[in-house]
Amino acid sequence: MGFDARRRRIRDERLGSERELKKRPAARDGDAQAAADALVGRILDAAGARPDSRQLMRAALEQLRDHTGCEAAAIRLEEAGDYPYVVEQGFPAKYLATDNSLLRRGPDRNLLHDDRGRPVLECACGDIIRGKAPADHARFTAEGTFWTGSIGDGTSYDDRGRTLSPLRGRCAAGGYESVACIPLRAHDEVYGILQLNSRRKHLITPEVLAVVEPAVRAFAAHLRERLADEAIRSSEALHQALSSAMVEAFAYCRLYFDETGAPNDWAYVATNEAFLQLFGVSDPIAKRNSQVMPGWQESYPEVVEVFERVVKTRRPERLERNLSGLKKWLVMRVSSPAPDHFLAVFEDISERKQAEEGLLRAEFTLNHVEDYPMWLDVEGHIIEVSESTCRHLEYTRDELLGMTVFDIDPLLAANEGYTSPEERARSWERSKRRGTFTVESEHRTKTGR
Repeated sequence: MGFDARRRRIRDERLGSERELKKRPAARDGDAQAAADALVGRILDAAGARPDSRQLMRAALEQLRDHTGCEAAAIRLEEAGDYPYVVEQGFPAKYLATDNSLLRRGPDRNLLHDDRGRPVLECACGDIIRGKAPADHARFTAEGTFWTGSIGDGTSYDDRGRTLSPLRGRCAAGGYESVACIPLRAHDEVYGILQLNSRRKHLITPEVLAVVEPAVRAFAAHLRERLADEAIRSSEALHQALSSAMVEAFAYCRLYFDETGAPNDWAYVATNEAFLQLFGVSDPIAKRNSQVMPGWQESYPEVVEVFERVVKTRRPERLERNLSGLKKWLVMRVSSPAPDHFLAVFEDISERKQAEEGLLRAEFTLNHVEDYPMWLDVEGHIIEVSESTCRHLEYTRDELLGMTVFDIDPLLAANEGYTSPEERARSWERSKRRGTFTVESEHRTKTGR
């Protein structure tokens, strides 16, 4: 081989080595992207053909836990202004109970709001959702992911006086060392958080995130598409369900469950004007029922049981209930157009019930009383009289219905233990236990006879 040939060979080998050196970072990036693509493929395979959003989220958490070695993973999505865990794996119930909500409350336990009227969200997850994650921060990636391989390593979260939220310390209190909170984005908007936790140190590293972040980015696009499709189907189902009920009061709600699986609240998704008038409320949309009608669940637990049963079985039910707080009889028809949601349609049947009770009183009176009957409530108000009683006392029916028995028999209170509301209540209970009782009284007519 001549000199020129050897020189060309050496030059080509040197240039080839330089090209390889230049290609190595790109090759590493390519390897990470290939690994991310493979991870997304495993997620979609695990979710199965045509999965719903929950199946897709469960598959993602399973595959990400397997890929990273993290024991726990969860996804937060927006619900009524908060971002609770909607799917989780591996977290203890105690941790979920304390870390579920991101809403910040003041000393009076009322929700705090920012200058745009939005609820204030806590911790790193809240900063990510509100777009406050800085790209040049040691604990944030350029993608906006908060991460640490050792939560107790002493690195300050708000190390340069930024406007970041204080960390709540729930992960540290739960014994977790490695943590990643990865934004779920659609069209550059964060709509949720995917969270990975491990009690082992250094499971979350830049090398791990180089694979996980692009995989989560692709998964987030798939999930957003599923959620949008389900929202459209839910809206169509709601429209169809409401088409025959617009005159009646209705409420379409999202039912919430506690860590034991028991229902503990619901948020209003849609209502109509008839509902607002019937229940005497205003602007309930996106609010919890515990805020809109405090004490309602405790007052009517059997109604809450129906909501729970319908949501879990997806079978509609009908119930008739006297809501004493509203002083109304209602027929409620409850169905579940979408998972974890119920539609309640309310019909006010108070007038019908009053008419039925009036007929029953009249029938009883005609069948059992011969003289001058009148119906009284526990306070002694006259609530029904016969024509013979009106003639006997020389009052019209309307006049008597605005009076009490004490107006026509002032001696009755002293004679029969009606001198106080408490004694009247005790006398009423005794009367109910006896079924019937006899008492002599003196009636004073309108003309004083």
